[in-house]
Amino acid sequence: MELTNRQKTLVKIITKEYIKSANPISSSFIINHYNFGIKEAMIRKEMQKLGKLGFITKPHTSGGRIPTNKGYKFLIEEFLKENSEQKFNYFEDFKILFKNDNSLFNYINTILESLKKLSSSLIILNFLEKDFLLKDGWEKVTKEPEFKEKDVYLEFIEFTERFQDKIKGLNKIFKKVSKYEKKELKPEKKIKVFVGKENPFLRTDKFSIIMSSCCFGKEDRIIISFLGPKRMYYDKNIRLLKSLINLVENI
Repeated sequence: MELTNRQKTLVKIITKEYIKSANPISSSFIINHYNFGIKEAMIRKEMQKLGKLGFITKPHTSGGRIPTNKGYKFLIEEFLKENSEQKFNYFEDFKILFKNDNSLFNYINTILESLKKLSSSLIILNFLEKDFLLKDGWEKVTKEPEFKEKDVYLEFIEFTERFQDKIKGLNKIFKKVSKYEKKELKPEKKIKVFVGKENPFLRTDKFSIIMSSCCFGKEDRIIISFLGPKRMYYDKNIRLLKSLINLVENI
């Protein structure tokens, strides 16, 4: 069933606001913060339809709604499509750094530090040719409210360890793909997003991964990954990846 424009807008609002607040979004919140030009009862009716269609769900008997995996995926597809021609320039200044210091390790460390500051996720950079990885952002990601529960914190540790082990096995796949991957391919076509249970690393619905491979120069291919709770800032992380791919593959 094709969503109406109003329903699409509601899915986006509920998902974005839930990502920001970590609280279920109610019809009264939407009426008070957004101008739909319709009564609250109609908003509730539309939310009920979106629930039946599987885009949002009601976590408690009373209260607001939160996005389902289908709701997150809808928003992610919108982020991947929008501004496809726009150049995000988060890292433009690093071109000068790279030209003045050809040490890839120093250059990547500087970018990793910036990624950590700009994102609320755990960042992992895996060097395919050199078979090692860099990781940062642990303190920042674990400040997210999900990690107040000890079980979730411990599960994320296991999730991260599994990811680090299995990503080495993916090196051969990424190397094979990179032989046929056209450099002209738009950045959004290179980005893969795994929401909740979609992730191939651990059977859990609590976490998500955004990842892409890109080439620094002619030979140094790196897998860049963002790991975090399912309620992560997909828009910011996707734009950071687009910006980084635009930069490093045009040096």
